[in-house]
Amino acid sequence: MPFKNLRIRELPSTSPKPEEIARSDEGYKSLYTGVDLSGWTGDRDHWKPENWIVSNDGKEAADKTLWSEKEYGDFQMIADWRLPAGKSAILLRSSPKAAIEVRSPAANGSGTLSGIDIAPKVKADNRAGQWNRFVVTMKKDRVTIELNGKTVIEDAQIAGIPDKGRIGLQAEGNAVQFGNIYVRGL
Repeated sequence: MPFKNLRIRELPSTSPKPEEIARSDEGYKSLYTGVDLSGWTGDRDHWKPENWIVSNDGKEAADKTLWSEKEYGDFQMIADWRLPAGKSAILLRSSPKAAIEVRSPAANGSGTLSGIDIAPKVKADNRAGQWNRFVVTMKKDRVTIELNGKTVIEDAQIAGIPDKGRIGLQAEGNAVQFGNIYVRGL
């Protein structure tokens, strides 16, 4: 059915607040397709794609880590995570020295760099079972970690970390979920 007598009129601005406006493209690329584990290697028996989430069932496995196929040098990463109870980690540049602990409950809070034993300066975790967001900035041998909008580790030096390496999601004997996993080179 054709349309007749269409008229176009410009509507006034609603003047949305800055927090109501989508952020412009900042160059992030998704590490997870939302469909399958393409782009990842490692434990595919216990890590499963579930829509926008990558889940680990928490069962014992020889290799507890799911690794990105691509290696990264200087980068910024966003990763959401949810952990009902226990411990997990995100590994940077294929290095156990750069293991960011995810804990629930955590006395000091999540974000400890376990390989060099640097604890978070503030506890910023949401309650057990709720979603949390890390923003991790890795430049040369230094890392800054934000958790839920608060800086928990600032400019920590990780001596001997490789210049480039893969990103790992690690489960340590308990169920854990990661989602919205994005990275951009710096």
